[in-house]
Amino acid sequence: MVYFPTMTAFTRRAFAGSLAGAVAWAQFFVLLTQTRALAGAVSPLMKRWLDGQIALAKDLRTDVLSPIQWQGAIEALNQTIPLDELLGYVEFDTLASRLEALGPGEHRQGLSLTDFAGFRIGTALFYVPKGDAIPPHGHNALVTAHLILKGHFHARTFDRVRDEPGRIFLRPHLDMVVGPSSTVSMSDDRDNVHWFVADGGPVFTFDVVVGRIGQRRYLNTPNHEGRIYVDPASKPGQDDLIAATVIDGVAAHERYGRA
Repeated sequence: MVYFPTMTAFTRRAFAGSLAGAVAWAQFFVLLTQTRALAGAVSPLMKRWLDGQIALAKDLRTDVLSPIQWQGAIEALNQTIPLDELLGYVEFDTLASRLEALGPGEHRQGLSLTDFAGFRIGTALFYVPKGDAIPPHGHNALVTAHLILKGHFHARTFDRVRDEPGRIFLRPHLDMVVGPSSTVSMSDDRDNVHWFVADGGPVFTFDVVVGRIGQRRYLNTPNHEGRIYVDPASKPGQDDLIAATVIDGVAAHERYGRA
């Protein structure tokens, strides 16, 4: 079953959520305007898409959805966005030039979206140049979804089975090339560790993050970015799990920052 946020009566809470969506979408397009990358007006369909992102996040935070259900729901929601229309609005070459000037490696422009009740989710526009990578890493107590707007990623994901101090035991899940309109999501329960390499050209993604999810205990803590970098290079053991060593960001980018 495909889950979509339900429409309710026009209550004060619903009004706050709707306004948050409008403000969020405006902030995103202000970013594009500031970089001279906006080529048209905002479509109501795309505003509805971002409103849906906020509604799903609220359902997750109030336990209407489990993390895995949120992953399925946001992947389905992202399939409804008129991607061709969005691509027509954004001058990606202009935006890429601005981000490339920041130097090699991944770059992101983060936004923080809040409604009147204080509910918060995060969004970010990511750019990864050709041949660069987002090194393998996991997160604690949050969910993310990465919608590819332009380009192709070689995406590898791993389920996080258990922690030991300094190690995370992983079960390989996805290993495939994904392109525009594809979504790769993660939670504690599925695809927690992910690794993306820009395949054949630069990649733009629109990411959504919802934090403070779940009650799991963690033996490994994230860095200031909220990431736990790991080295998944060892071979699976007899239990088909990879004992991935936790490494710092410098080592992660040295080993996996390039294809």
